[in-house]
Amino acid sequence: MLRAKENPKMHAPRPLGELQVGEFVVGFWLFTHRRRVHLGVFDLDRREFRSTLTFARLEADGQATPVRRIENEDASIRAVDARVVGPDMRFVLELNRGVPLQLTRTALEPLLEPAGPPLTFSPARPLGPWPQLDARIQLDIGEQWNVADSLRPEQWLFNPRFSPGAPTASMSVNTADGQTLLLTDEGAPAGLLSDAALPQWWDRPALRVVAFQRMARAYRPFLALSRYSAPKLIPPSELWVVDASTAPRSLSAECKLGAVIGFALAEGPRGEPWLLALTRARAGVVISALARAAKGWAMVHEWPVDALATRIVALWHDDAWHIVLGHGEPATSLHYLRR
Repeated sequence: MLRAKENPKMHAPRPLGELQVGEFVVGFWLFTHRRRVHLGVFDLDRREFRSTLTFARLEADGQATPVRRIENEDASIRAVDARVVGPDMRFVLELNRGVPLQLTRTALEPLLEPAGPPLTFSPARPLGPWPQLDARIQLDIGEQWNVADSLRPEQWLFNPRFSPGAPTASMSVNTADGQTLLLTDEGAPAGLLSDAALPQWWDRPALRVVAFQRMARAYRPFLALSRYSAPKLIPPSELWVVDASTAPRSLSAECKLGAVIGFALAEGPRGEPWLLALTRARAGVVISALARAAKGWAMVHEWPVDALATRIVALWHDDAWHIVLGHGEPATSLHYLRR
């Protein structure tokens, strides 16, 4: 696959200030409804001890039109991901208090009605722990002392992400020692992959691919918990992929990406997996778009972007990539770009 010729000028994404998000954005995702692209955002305001779920429609001119805001007094959720499955939107919530994760759902149509009725979410279903996995989580004694909860550190789960390549709600998560744990639609463990940070899983019967970051030092996601004082930002690291037929391979080396600061696994124009990776530039960042071809992964586009970003979500719709960038861990600003 040949790399497309790109306009060398910097692309200026539009800041989404009209969403009026709170202090921290702990989750954001893209989806389509009635052939329009929508953005979901979950933010926290820890000073006010509240959280807000916001939905907006992304317009052709780059504006975000808020559709609905739902406020909640619970500020204990650390991360959120969501996806549309059938008539519902499903949510996975990272807690690590009492239970590692929770799953819930609600009907999509009323969720996007500006003056709709009060929403009814399904009873939250705990996801984990699985005692049979405890012995496979490798933590030093010094990494386990600071715990005051019913969950042991080997039962914590982090970075939940639904699989973009599945018609169901299968997902990937990180264990406390930085392994990737794959979970089926029923929430059952489907495999462990060592030394694999911030995973995203393409889960289809004909092709299963896991993309992840591999760092110079052992990744310990629990250090981002408020009880620890370690830096919260993820350091730049190599982008790796693995599937059922090949050993793990570094796309940072093969595609000459270098160190990445974030990436998104997304469904491309023909239903194939794509990776959109963020790398640092002298000014802003560069988004590198890689597609999976018969002989492996190949660079297709490179877009210099005049914005700071550490997180990215992407959706192919109406012959274009819709991209939302977040900066910070958790994010404190959002930008929208269409390419």
